[in-house]
Amino acid sequence: MVIDSINEIVDYIINYDLSETAKKEMINLENTIGLHFSLGMHIRNNYELSDVNKVPNLIKEYRQLNNIAIINYDEIDEELRGFYEFIDGMSVNEDGLSYFIINLIWRRIKNV
Repeated sequence: MVIDSINEIVDYIINYDLSETAKKEMINLENTIGLHFSLGMHIRNNYELSDVNKVPNLIKEYRQLNNIAIINYDEIDEELRGFYEFIDGMSVNEDGLSYFIINLIWRRIKNV
């Protein structure tokens, strides 16, 4: 599924993917580490997270909220562009994005 906004994906998961039981269980969690292979995997498998052509705003919001530089590739020489794209791709990945989304969901459910 393609949802191109951090808030929209958090809202959608809370409203449509999580049962009331799951929400109650999340309230009692001390941290979100244990959710990586459950909710995190669900997010990674069911939502487009890292394709800049499909979710440019989601990636841009993630970068801004995490103080990751936004690179303007038009200003980079063609011969260096591949290197910058490789390095840039390492700063935004599905594991990092899903963990970030999980934490936002957790905080919203806990009303923190």
